[in-house]
Amino acid sequence: QSSTDCLVRDGEVVWFAHTVAGAEWQDGRPVYWRIGVERPANEAVLARWVAANLPDYTGICNFELIGDTLIEAHLRGSNGFFDFYGPDFIPAWAHLVDTGEWRDPGRLPGGFLFSVFTGRREAVGLDLAQVRGLAEPGVTVALDLDGEGRPANGRVAIVRGADYAAARRVWAALCEALGVRSEEELSPR
Repeated sequence: QSSTDCLVRDGEVVWFAHTVAGAEWQDGRPVYWRIGVERPANEAVLARWVAANLPDYTGICNFELIGDTLIEAHLRGSNGFFDFYGPDFIPAWAHLVDTGEWRDPGRLPGGFLFSVFTGRREAVGLDLAQVRGLAEPGVTVALDLDGEGRPANGRVAIVRGADYAAARRVWAALCEALGVRSEEELSPR
């Protein structure tokens, strides 16, 4: 499964950011996403779809694919991945929408986003001080809790990092601290 954000100018895709689901899944959801991969076959499929269906559109859109089959299209981006697109991405997007002129944001740095899932519906008793204690350089953790401290859509936290091993260590430490998931509960896909 993949997710692709595209910047489009008058029905022509001018920029792609591909993200691929990791090989391990939990309760039907990927445990992690790898942001910034190459997917040239997807680019051809998406460029044709955009040209045919959004001929006058300028802005961002997101596509979900399984293999090279398009399963979802959205007139929005994947805001959870924007951090990985580099510092010039948001300015390039805004400039495109405001002026119609394209300014390439440069190389896509990429990285990894891990989700800490739980089957619990009650408050998990996690706070930012605990999360900061588990951090590593280059890895950030954001809680994904509602106003009552309960998991949002079954997810407790999001771990982001450029380095797979470091992000996975923080993810595993959070899982252990919460007692929510273990390596044995993952299923390959």
